[in-house]
This record gives sequence, C-alpha cells and structure tokens, in this order.
Amino acid sequence: MAASLHLADCAAMRTKSKNPRRRCHSCRKWFRPKPSSETHQKTCSAECRRKRLRVLAKRRRERALESHRKGDRQRQKKCRERRRAAGLTVTPSVSRSGLSSQPLALDGVIGQTLDKLFALSRSTLLAELRRAFGEIGHSLGQGGPERDPSHAPAPNG
Repeated sequence: MAASLHLADCAAMRTKSKNPRRRCHSCRKWFRPKPSSETHQKTCSAECRRKRLRVLAKRRRERALESHRKGDRQRQKKCRERRRAAGLTVTPSVSRSGLSSQPLALDGVIGQTLDKLFALSRSTLLAELRRAFGEIGHSLGQGGPERDPSHAPAPNG
C-alpha cells in the first residue's frame, strides 16, 4: 500500500513542477505548456502541432505503405464514381502506353537541328528561327517586334 501511495505522490509532483518549460518537438524552442496539458503538450503553437502531425502521419504511411495505397485507391474509385453520378467529367488516365514512338524519333531531329543552328552566327540563327517559327519569330531578339534583333540597342538620351 505504501508503494502505491508513493507512486501517486510522484505523479502529482510531476504535474506541478517548479519549472514547467519544455522544448517544442517541432521547432526546438522553449515554451511553457498550458496548465491543463502540462504533462502531454509537445509543441509550442498550432503551426508546430500541424507540422508534427504531418511528420507522424508520414511515418505511419511509410510503415504501412501498401495498406495506405489500397485505401487511396478505394477513395479515388469512390470519388470517380460520385463524379460520374453527378455528371461531371472524369479526367482521363495519364498513361503514356497509348502514345506512339514519335517523341523518341523527334529527339534525334531536334538534336541535329540544334547542332546545325549552334554552328551558325547569331544573326543567321535568328533568321533561321524566324523562318521556322513564322510570326512569333520576329520577337525573339533583344529589341522586340519593331527592331532588328541583330543590332545593338540604341543608346538612351
């Protein structure tokens, strides 16, 4: 009986410490916890509490990643079904499996074209770009649409 009484006294003493300052688990600054939550308050502010909860949620998700992914898939499926029922459009899948191999072949063409253009002088390069891009090509230089971009800008004054 005496041992249980002694433990109860220790617990009561811990709640009424002489210096209740604690370190915030998030920002590591010192703070004084609210008297009602002195024994279990971990953070100094609502912002730090949100930050700490995000970190804890991330850890929980990493520990049980597969079950979280399963839950995410189920929530996404329900959301899509609700959108379909409401008549809203569902965004198409972002899968690239249906794309042709044209972008891969385009890499070689772009590389060859750039090699050829980098070998040209600046004015020839701009002329080639104007020819290639049509109407937007006239504004590729320093001066804008009304000036010849191969010339240096006019001095002020």
